[in-house]
Amino acid sequence: MLRPILNAPVFKLLSSTRLKKLPLKACRFCGIINLFNSHSQSALFHTFAMRTALLIVDHGSRREEANQMLHRVAGILRQKRPQLIVQIAHMELAEPTIRQGIEACVHEGATEIVVHPYMLSPGRHATQDIPRMATEAAAAYPAVTIRVTAPLGLHEKLGEVILQRAGL
Repeated sequence: MLRPILNAPVFKLLSSTRLKKLPLKACRFCGIINLFNSHSQSALFHTFAMRTALLIVDHGSRREEANQMLHRVAGILRQKRPQLIVQIAHMELAEPTIRQGIEACVHEGATEIVVHPYMLSPGRHATQDIPRMATEAAAAYPAVTIRVTAPLGLHEKLGEVILQRAGL
C-alpha cells in the first residue's frame, strides 16, 4: 500500500501559504499525493513514499505444476490490489527462495514486506521456519521492515471453498 510520507522540509513546503491554494492530486500510477500531473514529475514525492510488498511463501515442490499454482495466486492478488507489490517464494525445493523473493520485493521498491505463509495450519514451517528464514534474508536490507502473518488457518471463506469444491 502506498502512503504519502513526507519529511519535515517537504511538509513545510506543502503547507506554506503560497502552496496551500494549489490543488493536490494523486498520481494515477502510484497513488502518491503531489502537485504534479505526471508520475515522472512527482519523483520528489515518491522518494518519501512507503511501498508495501506481499511475499507469499509456500512449501515448494519438486513438481513444477504445483509451484506454478503460487504464481496464479499472486496474479489474483495483483488484480485485486494493483498498487501492491506481490512476489512469491518457496520455502524449499524450488526457486524463487525466500531470500530471492525478498530481494525481488526490494528491487521493486518495497520498504515494508509482509510475508504470508501460504499454508493451512500454524505448524512448524509457518510459525518457525518461514519467519526465521525471512528475518535472516531481510537482514541484508536494514531499511526495510518485515512482518510475517499467520497462515491461512481457520476462516469461514475456506469452509465456503470446501463446500463449493465438494459440490455441496
